[in-house]
Amino acid sequence: MTYFSNMRKTTYTFPSFPDMEMQNIFSRVGFTDKITSNSKNFKNYRITEGMRPEQVAHEFYGDERFWWLVLLSNNITDPIYDWPKSLSELDAYISNFLTGSSYYVYENLDIRPGDVIVKRDTTVDGDIDIETYGVIDSHDPFLHKIDVKTEANGLSQDDTFYIYRNVYGNNGESYLIEGFGETGCAPLYCGSTFCVPNDGPNCPPVGITYGQIRRKDTLKNSLSHFQYQSNDTDPYANDYDTGLSCGNFAFQNICCLTSSVMYKYISSESFNNGIETITIFDKFVNDNDVKRNIKLVVAELAPMIEQELKTLFARNVPRGTLRYITTGGN
Repeated sequence: MTYFSNMRKTTYTFPSFPDMEMQNIFSRVGFTDKITSNSKNFKNYRITEGMRPEQVAHEFYGDERFWWLVLLSNNITDPIYDWPKSLSELDAYISNFLTGSSYYVYENLDIRPGDVIVKRDTTVDGDIDIETYGVIDSHDPFLHKIDVKTEANGLSQDDTFYIYRNVYGNNGESYLIEGFGETGCAPLYCGSTFCVPNDGPNCPPVGITYGQIRRKDTLKNSLSHFQYQSNDTDPYANDYDTGLSCGNFAFQNICCLTSSVMYKYISSESFNNGIETITIFDKFVNDNDVKRNIKLVVAELAPMIEQELKTLFARNVPRGTLRYITTGGN
Protein backbone atom coordinates (compact mmCIF):
# COMPACT_ATOMS: atom_id res chain seq x y z
CA MET A 1 0.00 0.00 0.00
CA THR A 2 1.29 3.46 -0.87
CA TYR A 3 0.17 5.36 2.21
CA PHE A 4 -0.64 8.78 0.76
CA SER A 5 -2.18 7.46 -2.47
CA ASN A 6 -5.02 5.87 -0.48
CA MET A 7 -6.08 9.12 1.15
CA ARG A 8 -9.24 10.78 -0.07
CA LYS A 9 -8.73 13.85 -2.19
CA THR A 10 -9.71 17.37 -1.28
CA THR A 11 -9.53 20.74 -3.02
CA TYR A 12 -6.88 23.18 -1.81
CA THR A 13 -7.38 26.88 -2.47
CA PHE A 14 -4.36 29.16 -2.94
CA PRO A 15 -4.55 32.96 -3.17
CA SER A 16 -2.43 33.35 -6.33
CA PHE A 17 -2.83 29.96 -8.01
CA PRO A 18 -5.72 27.91 -9.41
CA ASP A 19 -7.48 25.52 -7.03
CA MET A 20 -5.84 22.09 -6.91
CA GLU A 21 -7.26 18.69 -6.04
CA MET A 22 -4.86 16.43 -4.18
CA GLN A 23 -4.63 13.93 -1.35
CA ASN A 24 -5.70 15.29 2.02
CA ILE A 25 -2.35 14.74 3.69
CA PHE A 26 -3.71 16.22 6.93
CA SER A 27 -5.86 13.16 7.55
CA ARG A 28 -5.01 11.80 10.99
CA VAL A 29 -5.50 8.27 12.22
CA GLY A 30 -4.47 6.43 15.35
CA PHE A 31 -4.90 3.12 17.11
CA THR A 32 -8.10 2.40 19.03
CA ASP A 33 -8.01 2.30 22.83
CA LYS A 34 -8.51 -1.44 22.66
CA ILE A 35 -5.23 -1.81 20.78
CA THR A 36 -3.16 0.66 22.80
CA SER A 37 -4.36 -0.60 26.19
CA ASN A 38 -3.03 -4.11 25.56
CA SER A 39 0.76 -4.16 25.95
CA LYS A 40 0.93 -7.51 24.14
CA ASN A 41 0.09 -5.70 20.91
CA PHE A 42 3.45 -3.89 20.94
CA LYS A 43 7.11 -4.78 21.14
CA ASN A 44 10.02 -2.57 22.14
CA TYR A 45 12.54 -1.76 19.44
CA ARG A 46 15.88 0.05 19.46
CA ILE A 47 16.73 2.14 16.38
CA THR A 48 20.38 1.77 15.46
CA GLU A 49 22.58 4.55 14.11
CA GLY A 50 21.31 6.02 10.85
CA MET A 51 18.23 3.80 10.41
CA ARG A 52 15.22 5.31 8.66
CA PRO A 53 11.54 4.29 9.14
CA GLU A 54 11.51 2.19 5.96
CA GLN A 55 14.60 0.28 7.15
CA VAL A 56 12.94 -0.42 10.49
CA ALA A 57 9.85 -1.63 8.65
CA HIS A 58 11.93 -3.92 6.45
CA GLU A 59 13.69 -5.45 9.45
CA PHE A 60 10.65 -5.77 11.73
CA TYR A 61 7.78 -6.39 9.28
CA GLY A 62 9.76 -7.78 6.39
CA ASP A 63 8.43 -5.05 4.11
CA GLU A 64 9.60 -1.44 3.93
CA ARG A 65 6.18 -0.27 2.73
CA PHE A 66 5.06 -0.46 6.40
CA TRP A 67 7.16 2.61 7.21
CA TRP A 68 3.92 4.45 8.03
CA LEU A 69 3.06 1.81 10.61
CA VAL A 70 6.41 2.47 12.34
CA LEU A 71 5.50 6.15 12.61
CA LEU A 72 1.89 5.45 13.59
CA SER A 73 3.01 3.13 16.39
CA ASN A 74 4.88 6.06 17.96
CA ASN A 75 2.48 8.88 17.07
CA ILE A 76 5.18 10.54 14.95
CA THR A 77 3.73 13.10 12.55
CA ASP A 78 7.00 14.80 11.58
CA PRO A 79 9.67 12.26 10.57
CA ILE A 80 12.17 15.07 9.96
CA TYR A 81 12.25 16.41 13.53
CA ASP A 82 10.69 13.62 15.61
CA TRP A 83 12.75 10.77 14.19
CA PRO A 84 16.21 10.27 15.78
CA LYS A 85 19.07 11.74 13.80
CA SER A 86 22.39 10.09 13.08
CA LEU A 87 25.31 11.58 14.99
CA SER A 88 26.58 13.30 11.83
CA GLU A 89 23.12 14.76 11.15
CA LEU A 90 22.84 15.86 14.77
CA ASP A 91 26.25 17.52 14.73
CA ALA A 92 25.44 19.34 11.48
CA TYR A 93 22.04 20.45 12.81
CA ILE A 94 23.53 21.82 16.02
CA SER A 95 26.44 23.45 14.22
CA ASN A 96 24.04 25.24 11.85
CA PHE A 97 21.69 26.53 14.53
CA LEU A 98 23.98 26.93 17.53
CA THR A 99 26.81 29.07 16.24
CA GLY A 100 27.96 31.79 18.56
CA SER A 101 29.16 32.22 22.13
CA SER A 102 27.91 31.90 25.69
CA TYR A 103 29.23 34.37 28.23
CA TYR A 104 28.90 33.86 32.00
CA VAL A 105 28.78 36.57 34.64
CA TYR A 106 28.37 36.58 38.40
CA GLU A 107 25.63 39.22 38.40
CA ASN A 108 21.91 38.55 38.12
CA LEU A 109 21.04 41.17 35.51
CA ASP A 110 17.94 42.35 33.68
CA ILE A 111 19.15 41.31 30.22
CA ARG A 112 16.71 40.99 27.33
CA PRO A 113 16.94 39.57 23.79
CA GLY A 114 18.07 42.30 21.42
CA ASP A 115 20.30 44.04 23.97
CA VAL A 116 23.84 44.67 22.78
CA ILE A 117 26.91 43.60 24.75
CA VAL A 118 29.91 45.82 23.95
CA LYS A 119 33.50 45.41 25.07
CA ARG A 120 34.69 48.10 27.44
CA ASP A 121 37.66 50.06 26.14
CA THR A 122 40.17 50.21 28.95
CA THR A 123 42.48 52.66 27.17
CA VAL A 124 42.40 56.41 27.74
CA ASP A 125 40.92 57.00 24.26
CA GLY A 126 37.34 55.95 24.88
CA ASP A 127 34.86 54.03 26.98
CA ILE A 128 33.69 51.34 24.50
CA ASP A 129 35.31 49.23 21.81
CA ILE A 130 32.89 49.66 18.91
CA GLU A 131 34.64 46.88 16.96
CA THR A 132 33.82 44.18 19.52
CA TYR A 133 30.15 43.55 20.32
CA GLY A 134 27.32 41.05 20.08
CA VAL A 135 23.53 41.06 19.87
CA ILE A 136 22.08 39.06 22.76
CA ASP A 137 19.89 36.18 21.60
CA SER A 138 18.83 34.92 25.03
CA HIS A 139 19.69 35.18 28.70
CA ASP A 140 19.36 32.50 31.38
CA PRO A 141 19.53 34.26 34.76
CA PHE A 142 19.45 30.96 36.64
CA LEU A 143 22.68 29.86 34.93
CA HIS A 144 24.02 33.42 34.60
CA LYS A 145 24.50 32.73 30.91
CA ILE A 146 24.29 35.23 28.04
CA ASP A 147 23.89 33.65 24.58
CA VAL A 148 25.06 35.60 21.54
CA LYS A 149 24.60 34.32 17.97
CA THR A 150 25.41 37.50 16.06
CA GLU A 151 28.71 39.10 17.05
CA ALA A 152 31.67 41.04 15.71
CA ASN A 153 35.12 39.83 16.76
CA GLY A 154 33.74 38.30 19.94
CA LEU A 155 34.52 39.12 23.52
CA SER A 156 36.99 37.03 25.53
CA GLN A 157 37.10 35.69 29.04
CA ASP A 158 38.04 38.42 31.54
CA ASP A 159 36.94 41.21 29.17
CA THR A 160 34.85 43.89 30.83
CA PHE A 161 31.70 45.03 29.05
CA TYR A 162 28.65 47.28 28.95
CA ILE A 163 25.16 46.27 27.91
CA TYR A 164 23.05 48.73 25.92
CA ARG A 165 19.32 48.65 25.29
CA ASN A 166 17.67 50.41 22.38
CA VAL A 167 14.66 52.58 23.18
CA TYR A 168 12.17 52.34 20.32
CA GLY A 169 10.41 55.59 19.57
CA ASN A 170 13.15 57.62 21.25
CA ASN A 171 15.10 58.55 18.12
CA GLY A 172 16.81 55.17 18.21
CA GLU A 173 18.81 56.09 21.31
CA SER A 174 20.22 53.46 23.62
CA TYR A 175 20.99 53.44 27.31
CA LEU A 176 23.12 51.36 29.68
CA ILE A 177 21.32 48.77 31.74
CA GLU A 178 21.89 48.78 35.49
CA GLY A 179 22.53 46.07 38.08
CA PHE A 180 26.31 45.89 38.18
CA GLY A 181 28.03 46.24 41.53
CA GLU A 182 24.99 45.11 43.54
CA THR A 183 26.24 42.27 45.71
CA GLY A 184 23.91 42.19 48.66
CA CYS A 185 24.43 39.96 51.68
CA ALA A 186 24.68 36.50 50.15
CA PRO A 187 25.06 33.15 51.94
CA LEU A 188 28.19 31.22 51.06
CA TYR A 189 26.01 28.59 49.42
CA CYS A 190 22.45 27.34 49.35
CA GLY A 191 21.63 25.86 52.74
CA SER A 192 24.01 28.01 54.79
CA THR A 193 22.48 29.97 57.66
CA PHE A 194 24.60 33.13 57.64
CA CYS A 195 25.67 35.88 55.28
CA VAL A 196 29.07 37.18 54.28
CA PRO A 197 30.04 40.85 53.92
CA ASN A 198 29.30 42.66 50.68
CA ASP A 199 32.95 42.59 49.69
CA GLY A 200 33.18 38.88 48.94
CA PRO A 201 36.25 37.30 47.32
CA ASN A 202 35.26 38.28 43.76
CA CYS A 203 32.57 40.90 44.31
CA PRO A 204 32.90 44.10 42.29
CA PRO A 205 32.93 47.53 43.94
CA VAL A 206 29.49 48.91 44.73
CA GLY A 207 28.29 51.32 42.04
CA ILE A 208 30.34 49.91 39.20
CA THR A 209 28.63 50.35 35.80
CA TYR A 210 30.16 47.48 33.84
CA GLY A 211 30.46 43.71 34.12
CA GLN A 212 33.18 41.16 33.55
CA ILE A 213 33.05 37.95 31.55
CA ARG A 214 34.07 35.20 33.95
CA ARG A 215 33.83 32.32 31.49
CA LYS A 216 33.22 31.83 27.77
CA ASP A 217 31.91 28.73 25.94
CA THR A 218 30.76 28.11 22.41
CA LEU A 219 26.95 27.87 22.28
CA LYS A 220 27.23 24.22 21.30
CA ASN A 221 29.36 23.40 24.33
CA SER A 222 27.66 25.75 26.78
CA LEU A 223 25.98 24.63 29.99
CA SER A 224 22.60 22.92 29.91
CA HIS A 225 22.49 21.55 33.48
CA PHE A 226 24.42 19.56 36.08
CA GLN A 227 24.00 15.92 37.00
CA TYR A 228 24.99 13.84 39.99
CA GLN A 229 24.72 10.06 39.70
CA SER A 230 22.63 10.48 36.51
CA ASN A 231 20.12 12.79 38.25
CA ASP A 232 19.80 16.53 37.75
CA THR A 233 21.37 18.46 40.61
CA ASP A 234 20.80 22.03 41.74
CA PRO A 235 23.51 24.42 40.51
CA TYR A 236 23.37 26.37 43.78
CA ALA A 237 23.90 23.44 46.09
CA ASN A 238 27.37 23.30 47.58
CA ASP A 239 29.27 20.68 45.65
CA TYR A 240 29.78 18.44 48.67
CA ASP A 241 26.06 18.21 49.47
CA THR A 242 24.28 17.66 46.14
CA GLY A 243 21.05 16.59 47.82
CA LEU A 244 20.09 20.18 48.61
CA SER A 245 17.12 21.71 46.84
CA CYS A 246 17.63 25.42 46.29
CA GLY A 247 14.74 26.52 44.11
CA ASN A 248 13.89 29.54 46.31
CA PHE A 249 17.49 30.64 46.82
CA ALA A 250 17.54 34.35 45.92
CA PHE A 251 20.64 36.47 45.33
CA GLN A 252 21.85 39.42 43.28
CA ASN A 253 25.41 38.25 42.67
CA ILE A 254 27.11 34.87 43.10
CA CYS A 255 30.54 36.37 43.73
CA CYS A 256 30.38 35.08 47.33
CA LEU A 257 28.93 31.64 46.59
CA THR A 258 32.35 30.05 46.35
CA SER A 259 31.20 26.57 47.43
CA SER A 260 28.35 26.30 44.95
CA VAL A 261 28.47 24.19 41.81
CA MET A 262 27.47 27.19 39.69
CA TYR A 263 30.27 29.39 41.00
CA LYS A 264 32.86 26.67 40.49
CA TYR A 265 31.73 26.07 36.93
CA ILE A 266 31.89 29.75 36.00
CA SER A 267 35.27 30.05 37.72
CA SER A 268 36.58 26.88 35.99
CA GLU A 269 37.20 25.13 39.31
CA SER A 270 36.89 21.37 39.70
CA PHE A 271 33.87 19.69 41.32
CA ASN A 272 33.68 17.10 44.06
CA ASN A 273 31.59 13.91 44.27
CA GLY A 274 31.39 13.12 40.56
CA ILE A 275 29.18 16.03 39.53
CA GLU A 276 28.88 16.13 35.74
CA THR A 277 28.42 19.09 33.43
CA ILE A 278 25.85 18.43 30.70
CA THR A 279 26.36 20.69 27.71
CA ILE A 280 23.77 21.77 25.14
CA PHE A 281 25.34 19.28 22.72
CA ASP A 282 25.20 16.52 25.36
CA LYS A 283 21.51 17.27 25.93
CA PHE A 284 20.74 17.05 22.20
CA VAL A 285 22.61 13.74 22.01
CA ASN A 286 20.85 12.38 25.12
CA ASP A 287 17.40 13.49 23.92
CA ASN A 288 18.13 12.02 20.50
CA ASP A 289 19.21 8.75 22.11
CA VAL A 290 15.91 8.54 24.03
CA LYS A 291 14.10 8.76 20.68
CA ARG A 292 15.86 5.57 19.57
CA ASN A 293 13.72 3.55 21.98
CA ILE A 294 10.41 3.03 20.19
CA LYS A 295 7.55 0.57 20.22
CA LEU A 296 6.10 -1.26 17.23
CA VAL A 297 2.72 -2.88 16.82
CA VAL A 298 3.27 -6.63 16.43
CA ALA A 299 3.79 -7.94 12.90
CA GLU A 300 0.72 -10.23 12.90
CA LEU A 301 -1.58 -7.19 13.20
CA ALA A 302 0.01 -5.29 10.31
CA PRO A 303 -2.11 -6.79 7.48
CA MET A 304 -5.40 -6.17 9.34
CA ILE A 305 -4.41 -2.58 10.18
CA GLU A 306 -3.45 -1.99 6.55
CA GLN A 307 -6.82 -3.26 5.35
CA GLU A 308 -8.72 -1.07 7.83
CA LEU A 309 -6.69 1.95 6.75
CA LYS A 310 -7.64 1.35 3.11
CA THR A 311 -11.28 1.10 4.15
CA LEU A 312 -11.07 4.28 6.21
CA PHE A 313 -9.46 6.27 3.39
CA ALA A 314 -11.82 4.87 0.77
CA ARG A 315 -15.05 6.04 2.38
CA ASN A 316 -16.53 7.65 5.45
CA VAL A 317 -16.62 5.11 8.25
CA PRO A 318 -18.53 5.89 11.46
CA ARG A 319 -16.18 6.40 14.37
CA GLY A 320 -15.89 3.31 16.57
CA THR A 321 -16.80 0.75 13.88
CA LEU A 322 -13.23 -0.24 13.11
CA ARG A 323 -11.30 -2.58 15.39
CA TYR A 324 -7.73 -1.40 15.04
CA ILE A 325 -7.65 2.25 14.00
CA THR A 326 -9.69 5.38 14.47
CA THR A 327 -9.69 8.88 12.98
CA GLY A 328 -8.15 11.84 14.69
CA GLY A 329 -4.99 10.21 16.02
CA ASN A 330 -4.22 9.22 19.59
